[in-house]
Amino acid sequence: MIIIVVVVGALGLGFIVSKKLLNKSFYESKNPLTPAETETSNQKADKTAPLINQKNRELLDINMYLVLFGQFLTLVRQAEIPGTNITEHIWGFSLRGQDYRFRTYNVACQLPGTAAYPGYSETLGGQFESLEIGQNYNVAFFGLLESPTENELRLASNDCKTVLRGLRTDSEDMERLRKFFATRDTAGFAVDENGIMDLTKVITVIQVDKL
Repeated sequence: MIIIVVVVGALGLGFIVSKKLLNKSFYESKNPLTPAETETSNQKADKTAPLINQKNRELLDINMYLVLFGQFLTLVRQAEIPGTNITEHIWGFSLRGQDYRFRTYNVACQLPGTAAYPGYSETLGGQFESLEIGQNYNVAFFGLLESPTENELRLASNDCKTVLRGLRTDSEDMERLRKFFATRDTAGFAVDENGIMDLTKVITVIQVDKL
């Protein structure tokens, strides 16, 4: 069983998710988008498809799913929402010669462990102050399959509650995300007049690692 473990780093980005949670190749491949020239387009699409796993309250008392992107993302824009500790990110990536952009929120969320781990809690997300526009990152996200209760959010800040309560809990989103990242299918997601897909109500950042 994969266990979620998040530790606080003394340097770098701060909150760092254990490699037990994230797929090994997610860390070891500096550029998963660079396939051999002999690969077919379908094989290339498979490389860019995200890894999406439902966690079923394995450690934290929240019904979540984890999204590990299958390639690096470029930070296009970041801005703090005034009066909050919530940061809006716009991420970009290329697929088959076409550029894509999507928007997410990031906020530090302290969440309690399950009844099997009394007194345990972890913080997901956080303030990644060292991020630079135009740089490439490995990024992990999470979404929700059930609306969190007051008890599940008892350790969370008001900003965290705002973001998590704003996430929709549609189990079909896991398949929609696979399709979007692999085949450019945006069905089920809002796209603005600039072509940026809005995922602020679907997933939120859990970790960012520089390549």
